[in-house]
Order: sequence, then C-alpha cells, then structure tokens
Amino acid sequence: MKNILVLTACVLFSLPAEAMSPDMASDADMQREWLEVQADKDRERRASWWRRLSSARLNAYIQAGADVEFADRRGWTPLHSAARYSSDPEILIALLRAGAEVGAKTRSGDTPLHWAAADNPSVDIIKTLIEAGAHVNSRDRYGWLPIHTAADRNPNPEVIDVLVKSGSKLNRRAYFVLFRPQFLLKHNSKMSDTDKKAALVSLAGPVPAP
Repeated sequence: MKNILVLTACVLFSLPAEAMSPDMASDADMQREWLEVQADKDRERRASWWRRLSSARLNAYIQAGADVEFADRRGWTPLHSAARYSSDPEILIALLRAGAEVGAKTRSGDTPLHWAAADNPSVDIIKTLIEAGAHVNSRDRYGWLPIHTAADRNPNPEVIDVLVKSGSKLNRRAYFVLFRPQFLLKHNSKMSDTDKKAALVSLAGPVPAP
C-alpha cells in the first residue's frame, strides 16, 4: 500500500498543473490533490507546481472546495507559496477573493509579503499584496520587515523601490544581528552591482522638495 501511495504522489507531481481536468476529477479528488500539494515537503516540487499553475486551474480547485487557508506544519499557506513562486497576479487575486488571509503568518512570523519580497522579482506580485492590505512594516520573529528580505536576496531593485514608496521604514534593524536593509543589500549575491546602486538610492528615501 505504501508503494502505491508513493507512486500516486509521484504521478500527481510529475503531471502538468493542468493535467487532470475538472471534468475528469471529482471535487473530492481535487481537494485531495490540493492538500497533497500544499503539504508537500519538497520545496522544489511545490515551487514547480505553483509556477505552472494557471488562474483557470486554480479557480477549478477553489470551486471544488479547496481550502485556501490550509497551513502546513511550518504555517505556510497557499498564499505564501503563490507569493513566493507565481508570476501571475491573478493567482493571488483568486486566492484572496476566496478568503486567503493576506497577513497570514508562518511559525517564524513571515507573511506572504515577506516571501514575495525575498524571492519573487515580479513587482506586480508585490503591488498586488500591498493593494490587498499587506503591511509593509510587519516584523517576523527575528525583526525582519519585507524590506529586509528584499534587500537580502531579491534580484530586482524595483521591488525595494515599491516597498519604500509604500511606506516601508528604512532604518529598522533586525532584532538579533541588528542588520539594516542597506547592509543586507551590499551582501545580496543575486543583484548586480549596477542594480544595487539603484536600490541604494531608493533606500536613501525620498528627496525633500526644494
């Protein structure tokens, strides 16, 4: 039986996100598939699934009764995964309309905006979360704001610019190592030196009017 379950899981994740059409699957099947994906411990497999998921397919899951507020053992919700991995704002909008909490926190205190700011270069994803009510100055358990996670490893300086223009506090230090965003940016290995210069301009804050 264990081998059959493992084989079934492998088949589900190896198929495209569109593989099982709503006509082929019952609501119970789709709910089960949804939960298997959200609870999967393999980060790369989960990331691949979210990157391939279309808004039409997501809406089919939602109509079948998928739990958009399901949290795994770390407290990750589907919105955390979508914010981190998807490049389609419609995916986030569909989850939010279905009742996903924009400010949901993991056990480490991270919101979806923390993870979008960390790993998603899409400015549209960042803006979608903020427009939905995500707090740009929400701290995780280590004192990090989304601006810290963006400075630490997002490759796109425009993400930092959007956070700054949305009211992110620029001189907040993390609790333990007391890092400011400016320090983290200097050690961001995913951003080019040219882009770091642009990001540092954003982190300097708005220029006072003459």
